[in-house]
Amino acid sequence: SLVDLPNRTKLGDVDLRPGKIDPAQSGTPGGQYPFGVVIQGNETAYVSSQRDREVVVVDIAASTPTVLGRIALNGQPNKMLLNKEGSLLFATLDNSDTVVMIDTKSRQVVEELDTIAPDSVFPNRTRLKGSNPNSLALSPDEQTLYVTNGGLNAVAVVKLASLRDGKLVKKSRVIGLIPTGWYPNSVSLNGQGTMLYVVNGKSNAGPNPSLYDGDQYVLQLLKAGFLAAPIPDHKELAKLTQQVAANNRFPGYVDRAPSRHIMEFLRNQIAHIIYVVKENRTYDQVLGDLEKGNGDP
Repeated sequence: SLVDLPNRTKLGDVDLRPGKIDPAQSGTPGGQYPFGVVIQGNETAYVSSQRDREVVVVDIAASTPTVLGRIALNGQPNKMLLNKEGSLLFATLDNSDTVVMIDTKSRQVVEELDTIAPDSVFPNRTRLKGSNPNSLALSPDEQTLYVTNGGLNAVAVVKLASLRDGKLVKKSRVIGLIPTGWYPNSVSLNGQGTMLYVVNGKSNAGPNPSLYDGDQYVLQLLKAGFLAAPIPDHKELAKLTQQVAANNRFPGYVDRAPSRHIMEFLRNQIAHIIYVVKENRTYDQVLGDLEKGNGDP
């Protein structure tokens, strides 16, 4: 939707699905589950489509927005940002553990980078999965990208690639990790680029004393946290990276022997595992008293 803020009026809508734009493309995937949007000048909007793994390019110069194109990605994009010039678009892809750099002129992916850890953390090149990058911020000089890795409880510090004529001269690389609280999902910098601000999206749920008040869902019991920290120098960043590696029990950073002995014991002692799945809460509490569906009021 395109909204005129001074007049508080909606100017127009555009459906991002190909089949809704052109009936001849009915059934063609695209544009579903729009999540994030960034604006380039007053002419172009970039919308991340999580379900269809693409960024939809939308013309917003006219009163009726229209789809200009689509940028296919290898993973599920969520949050995005543009550099000051508007020539580069960065997007985090949570389910592929990567961040992409897109040339807005050619609408091509220039680079895709694994955000989980520096190469020094995995000297044998064995990469782990599940870092879940979900937010990002640029340093004022635009040479460093900070990416929240929700699955690692850390912020990845990325030294950005050098570009010449839209082509990579030197590749981007993760140079360190900064530990955070549980599941960071937003990161920002101050104007000088000296302070880092992170929102930690989760906490221990704690007790739920009443099943009949408004706070029944786990998500309603979680409380976010706010972290403020100075940007570390190279020496401090190296220490913090080691801390993140230990916190996440990366291979080589913890004693794996106790875990191995526990698994060997369990394998010899356990014959069967029974997995109990609770019934759906919505059906029980909301639909359970309906006559249809064999419900039990």
